[in-house]
Amino acid sequence: MKRVLSIITLMLLVATLWAQSDSTITSGIAQDDTSIYDDVVYKAPNRNPIYYFGSPFASHFAELDFMIGNDLGAGITYTYLPEVWGGHITGIAGFTARWLLVGTDYRLSKPWTKSDWHMYGSIGFRHGTNNGTLLGTANRENIGFRPALEAGFRYGNIPHRGSFCMNSFKVGVLTDFQDIYVTLGFSFSIALLASTFFLLGLSY
Repeated sequence: MKRVLSIITLMLLVATLWAQSDSTITSGIAQDDTSIYDDVVYKAPNRNPIYYFGSPFASHFAELDFMIGNDLGAGITYTYLPEVWGGHITGIAGFTARWLLVGTDYRLSKPWTKSDWHMYGSIGFRHGTNNGTLLGTANRENIGFRPALEAGFRYGNIPHRGSFCMNSFKVGVLTDFQDIYVTLGFSFSIALLASTFFLLGLSY
């Protein structure tokens, strides 16, 4: 009986020692395996992650535009930007000319950011007179059509109603290859709020 107990005790001792040595070997192998992947370089995909995760941003933007330079004007821009690429159309009426432009928009922001930044470019034409005098008629000459280019940036606030952005702002540079103008655009909600404060200020 004592011999049987001695054999069982010896077997348990050997099993315990084997288990300890096996766990040590396994942990060593696991450490070695993980060290293999330390030198692996992971590269982000070339495509914008919006294509994989979806877009949390608005798709429709509408802004009141103001043109400042040798001529003054106001107009409207409508933009459709569903994911990364989109397009827009702009119409501006100035004292001396009318402008019509179409262009492309590119979303710079990633889906996890808290702000929505765009870069845009437009091509179109202006039609009207020269800019000899802003409000008068002296030195006015009908120059017909002239090509026009515009480029700028837009900022859109992420909270939006459905797919329509309620708060956006853009700034750009517009040229007809003769003069350079600064363009500013505000979403209808911001423009309406600013107009309200302006009118309230005039009333007092």
